[in-house]
Amino acid sequence: MIGYGSCGRSLARTLRALRASVLVVEQDDVRALEAAFEGMRVSSLERAVQAADVVLTVTGRPGIVREEHLVELRDGAMLGNVGHFGTEIDVPALERLAVARRELRDHVTEYVLPSGRAVRLLARGEMLNLTAASGHQIQVMDLGFSLQAHALRRLATDPGAFAAGYQPVPPDIDGAVAAAALRTLSTVER
Repeated sequence: MIGYGSCGRSLARTLRALRASVLVVEQDDVRALEAAFEGMRVSSLERAVQAADVVLTVTGRPGIVREEHLVELRDGAMLGNVGHFGTEIDVPALERLAVARRELRDHVTEYVLPSGRAVRLLARGEMLNLTAASGHQIQVMDLGFSLQAHALRRLATDPGAFAAGYQPVPPDIDGAVAAAALRTLSTVER
């Protein structure tokens, strides 16, 4: 699994709960250390693609699995993207490299490389949870949209409070949205 941000961490924990052996690739040393402390094995991308039966990208960044990685994948390896955009896997390079291609089933395309090894691309390299499944649960979308709306309102009413560039959601907004969500859950007694 490539990426150990909030989405990657959640996916890794879910896979481990399903008894998968999870190997994490993370370039940020702090996140890599967090993964190790949580009992995940941590590796370089080069080693991971040679060892993994399933490679999942969860970075939200383009160009993560490139041609030099594709040729190193194990025979029968599955390759999928759970990140934000369908550009994490270099699908055009996989298309160029393939000597044969066939659809195994919905959302599973097998590419045979010159080495004879087969790589199975899931959902054309696009977001698995949206392309090959039913998308996010409504509760997840509700939380995401709530955070976005509150953050945009804050930005519109107090633009000087933010520096240029990426910003985490302010803790008071995070807390207010979490508290509101907790009030709607029947499993929480407060």
